[in-house]
Amino acid sequence: MGCHKQGELQSLRAAVKRFEDGREVSNLKVDLEKANRKINTLKLENDRLKAENNQLRIDNRFYHEQNEDLEKRIEDISNRFLDMQTRIDVDSLFQSDDFTRKIDRLFLMIMDDMEILKNIIEEKEAYIAKLKAQIHKDFTNSSKPSSQCPNRKPIPNNRIKTGKKPGGEKGHPGHPRKQLKTTEEPVDLPLPDEVTANPEEYEFVGFKSRKQTDIKMKVIVSEVRSAVFRNKLTGKEVWTDFPEGYENEINYGPTVKAFCCMADNYLNVPLRKISGFLNDLTEKTIEIAPSTILNIKREFAKRTKEERSQIFTKLLDSPYMHSDATTIRIDGKLYFAYVSSNGKDVLYQFREHKGDQGLKGTPVENYMFVLIHDHDVTYFKYGGDHQKCVIHEQRYVKGSEDNEPDLEWNTQMAEHLRWIIHNFKEGNLQTEESIRNAKQRYYEILNLAMEEYAEMSETKLKYYKEGYNTAVRLKEYGDSILYFLTHPEIPYDNNEAERRARKIKGKLRVIGTFRSFRSAKDYLKFMSYTETQRDTTDNMYEKLVEVFS
Repeated sequence: MGCHKQGELQSLRAAVKRFEDGREVSNLKVDLEKANRKINTLKLENDRLKAENNQLRIDNRFYHEQNEDLEKRIEDISNRFLDMQTRIDVDSLFQSDDFTRKIDRLFLMIMDDMEILKNIIEEKEAYIAKLKAQIHKDFTNSSKPSSQCPNRKPIPNNRIKTGKKPGGEKGHPGHPRKQLKTTEEPVDLPLPDEVTANPEEYEFVGFKSRKQTDIKMKVIVSEVRSAVFRNKLTGKEVWTDFPEGYENEINYGPTVKAFCCMADNYLNVPLRKISGFLNDLTEKTIEIAPSTILNIKREFAKRTKEERSQIFTKLLDSPYMHSDATTIRIDGKLYFAYVSSNGKDVLYQFREHKGDQGLKGTPVENYMFVLIHDHDVTYFKYGGDHQKCVIHEQRYVKGSEDNEPDLEWNTQMAEHLRWIIHNFKEGNLQTEESIRNAKQRYYEILNLAMEEYAEMSETKLKYYKEGYNTAVRLKEYGDSILYFLTHPEIPYDNNEAERRARKIKGKLRVIGTFRSFRSAKDYLKFMSYTETQRDTTDNMYEKLVEVFS
């Protein structure tokens, strides 16, 4: 039998053996379970799309019915006019005794129909305004993150344009590339042709040099041996226990572990790409499995437990603390990651729910000083004082500007909030009188808002109430929104927590979803350590090597 046939026979025998001992069946069951989970996820997505489609059909039907009703009433009024014109005898019109009565009755009927038409038109305009508000909602006028607006316009910045070209300015010192020490023997180029032809005409004055920097991966394999002895009577073998880091036949050192951890969690590279790149980088020497990289991340979480405990304590002692929550996806389902930060120390924590259940076990639960947060009212049960994010409220005011252009309060409030922030930064709001005037103007605008909404029809408020809710919230929580005016050491926005939370979104854009609760928790533990160390170290890679050393 040829070698090829012999190989096929051995392959078939191995396949039969796998089926007999149940390994292949177990693998198929696992694949089947994964397929079922995927099908269930697709079914849920399909149900959601069906529900949205049905809602659109209902809205479309409502529009169609309203149009038909409007056309019918217009036609009815036209017919009444024609009928009245036919029934009235023009020659004897002024001779009829009940002419005035007929005219009055006709006038009343017309007024009734006009009122009905007016209500229908107002209803349709309010409904159109609601749909426009939904279409135009983005990161500039709501809490919707910019990551959910794929075709978004450029994110604006508040810096004043100077008109200067980008790059270094004339007269300023440049920033050349850093000079490195030569590690190889310099290579001297041949002498110029002019010097070779007429050496007596030239004298040597020095060298011009150019350097090229490159890197080369070197694999270091160290081996630790332990002598084995066998007892002559019992046959038991004994040897000296291996040191930490040599538990398995093949182990990976601190630099490899730091590289894998950094590529996975800090640079958001998929596990298989890390494995393949490391294999190519070491010329097919190191073949590390994705599951091993996952275990390295778990080892990192265990080694940094004490550091995270210290972060927790430092946050509790901070004079102010930012807090926010963002969604993460695990096996296709949404959960939450809470971020707590004082601008330096950062702690990420996994939670299955928001609200009181989500804050339980976080630094917020036992915090006693100033909490900086968004418009989640749950936070007002915790902490001492509160600073609501002014930037968030500015977005909601802009949403009212975009969708309620006929009102004046929103434009005035947007300008006033910008004025407050600008003058606060410039140091013009330091006296009690200036702060009192800023607050007085703030509440005057909100009183104007209440007057304008009192005159607004119930139909408009029924379809778009976000502007009214914003005005009510600004008035009710005014002290928390303007808290920074009397406490200038407190930041007036919650951008610190939002920037930290954005790291998680970058990870999810790469992996889509975490596969288990443990992998999500390990990732958040890694981020707690690295985000805290980032501002205090010049070399994050060396910090990670220290953890594994």
